[in-house]
This record gives sequence, structure tokens and C-alpha cells, in this order.
Amino acid sequence: QEALTLAESNCSSIEQRRTNSLILSTKKRIGLIEFNALNVFRALNLFDDINLDFHEIMIQIPNFLPLNSPWPDIDENMKSQYILWLNAFCDYMTKRSEEFSCQSDYYASLLKAYLLIKTREIIIEFLEKNASFISIDFHNLLFHNQLYHGAAILYSAHDKHEQTIDIWKK
Repeated sequence: QEALTLAESNCSSIEQRRTNSLILSTKKRIGLIEFNALNVFRALNLFDDINLDFHEIMIQIPNFLPLNSPWPDIDENMKSQYILWLNAFCDYMTKRSEEFSCQSDYYASLLKAYLLIKTREIIIEFLEKNASFISIDFHNLLFHNQLYHGAAILYSAHDKHEQTIDIWKK
């Protein structure tokens, strides 16, 4: 915080503070430190101030990447940390959806987070609306999480009707 105060004191106008690279990089570092320390609300405010790309948040969350890999078994103690991180991540993504949704991995990133923090019903609703934006490669992740109907929705959205019917038959 002292580094940020010092950097800001060198800029006379608010506009300079929004564009000064030292201030931006200091806010980014502080935000990432706060995020890792589970002070997610403070971190999100800083991320918002600097328009941080969501990919930089993803790499801070252990086991988030690669996106189409399943989550490892997470003990209950760690799960509460993941829930904090992922809820914050999803809040940030949703708040900035207009900006981020044009990126190819936006919906896939949300899906990966939702697998730990949302109910099956919410995940299915999400897939019903957005499956066409998610790569067919994510069917394995859905199978791994026993979201067979979700996998069928994904196949259907990509015109893989035989696979869709096969899943529903089982």
C-alpha cells in the first residue's frame, strides 16, 4: 500500500494516475497479493481499476489450467479457498462480460469455475444458454463430473446429434 501511495504522489492529476505504468503495475501486484491472501473484494476493486485481463486471475488459481482438465480432489479445507477465489473470479467475469465475452475461452472459464461452486441445475442452465460458445473438447470434463445431460447439451450445440442421442439413451 505504501508503494502505491508513493507512486500516486508522483502524479498530479487523476488522469495520470489512470495511465501511469508504475501505478498500474503496483495496483496489479497488490491485487494479486490480496487475491492470493483471500482478500478478494479488495483484489477485485484493484483489478477493476486497472482493467485486468481475466487470464491473469486464472493463472493465480491453482489447478485452473488447463481449462478442459478436471479439478483434482480438493479437501474441505482447501475447498473453501477455492470457493472464495472462484466466486470472486466469476463475479469479475460477469461484471465485465461485455468486454470479455468476445474472447474464445470466456464461457469455458466460467464453466470450469462453475463445476466447483454452482449447483448442477445452474450449470445445466448455463450450458443451455452458452454451450455453442464452449469447445466440444469440454465433454470429457462434463463426463468426469457426471454431468451427462450437460455433455449432451454440449454435443447438441455443436450438431453432434448421434452422440447426444447416445448419451440420453444411457
